[in-house]
Amino acid sequence: LTLLITYFVLARRTFRKVELLFVEASKYLQQMPPKIELAASTMQKAYVHAPFQIGVRSQVDAQLGILFYIQKDFNKATPYLERSLGFGHWLAGAMLGVAYYKKKNHERMRSTFAIVLKKAKKQGLVWNLYAYLLCQIGDREGAHRVLLDGVKRTKGDARVQESLLALQNDKKIKMRGYREQWYQ
Repeated sequence: LTLLITYFVLARRTFRKVELLFVEASKYLQQMPPKIELAASTMQKAYVHAPFQIGVRSQVDAQLGILFYIQKDFNKATPYLERSLGFGHWLAGAMLGVAYYKKKNHERMRSTFAIVLKKAKKQGLVWNLYAYLLCQIGDREGAHRVLLDGVKRTKGDARVQESLLALQNDKKIKMRGYREQWYQ
């Protein structure tokens, strides 16, 4: 019990230090024009804390991957997103799947989304995005299966149901309802 409490206290202290670095990096991103490289180097300073807390390395990798992905530098984003896949945020994994789609590596896209869907079972965006990408590569049956499973897992998410209905009526899946997340 003492070991767990000690780890928790030390992990919380480490997390605060990492959080401060992320806040500093966000200040660089909010400047006009955004200072991407300076923000990225600031985030990379958090790697020093990785040995002291589980998940810090993958969180930093996820943030860096998302940063470069949003800048449409997919080649630079991909290694960071790959390293974050195991323990990182589901959004980073979804971006990695899209990066594989853009590189026409459909098998890696599928395997990435298999992992992401396990992490984000209740996120309608992930189910819709994967189905949308499957439709784009011509696998409407696979997209149909994904959306059927998505309706069950998201407990009837309205957007997932709309997409399933559109697919059943031989129409396109509409992603505009996700607004900013979709455009990212």
